[in-house]
Amino acid sequence: MFLNTRIPPFDDVRVRRALNLAVDRHAVVRIVGGSAAAGPTCQILPPNFPGYVPYCPYGGPRLAEARRLVRASGTRGMRVKLWTVSTFLPMMRYAESVLTALGYRATVTPRRDFGRIYDPRAHVQAGPTYWAADYAAPSDFLAKNLSCAAFSRDPARNNNLSEFCSRRIDARMRRASRAQATDPARANRMWAAVDHELVDAAPWVPLYNLRGLELLSKRVGNYQFNPAYGSLIDQLWVR
Repeated sequence: MFLNTRIPPFDDVRVRRALNLAVDRHAVVRIVGGSAAAGPTCQILPPNFPGYVPYCPYGGPRLAEARRLVRASGTRGMRVKLWTVSTFLPMMRYAESVLTALGYRATVTPRRDFGRIYDPRAHVQAGPTYWAADYAAPSDFLAKNLSCAAFSRDPARNNNLSEFCSRRIDARMRRASRAQATDPARANRMWAAVDHELVDAAPWVPLYNLRGLELLSKRVGNYQFNPAYGSLIDQLWVR
C-alpha cells in the first residue's frame, strides 16, 4: 500500500511507521488467499532476488506502540480516504479498520477513476499498488518506484505514487548502480542497505509477496528458475 508522503497525515514519518507497525501481515495473507498464494513481508525487494537481505523492524501487529506514534504526531482524528479498485477492496477494507483503530476517520471506496492515482493533482492519500520486475535488478524495484526521478507531475510519466524523495537515498542508489557493472556482490550489499533504509522511511506498507507453485515430472531435467522470469522453458529437457 502506498502512502502519499507529501499529504497529511502521511507526510509525517511517525504516522507511516505507525501504520506499518499496526498491520497484521499474516491477516492480509489470509485475505489474499493464504500461505500457498502469498508470503508476508515488510520489505520492497522480494525474497530470492538480488540485494534481498531479510529485514523487518515492525513485526507486529504492535498496536499500542503504533497509537503512541500517532498521538505524538498530533494527527489523530484526521480523515483518510483510501482509493482502490474492486480487486483490492477486501485488503483495503482491512487497512480501513487498522486506520480506524489508530484513531483516524478512514473510508475506502472503489473508484472508477482509480487511474488518477498517478496524477499528483488528485491528492490521493493512500491506496494499493503492486510491482513485478522487468529484469532481475534491485534498481527495477527501488529506483523505478521510490527515487526522486521516479516522481513526475505529468501523470503519464509518474511512477512514484508516494511522491517520496530523499536526496541521500538517491545518492546511495546511484553509487549502487555504478558498482553493479564492476562488483555485483558489493552492489547487492549496497542495494540491501537502500532497501532497509526505505523500509525505515516507510513510503509504502509492504504486505506480501505472491508465491508460485510449479510441479515437475521425474522425466524433466535441467530445471532452472529465474527470479524475474520464472522457469526457463528453453533450458528444460524431457525424457
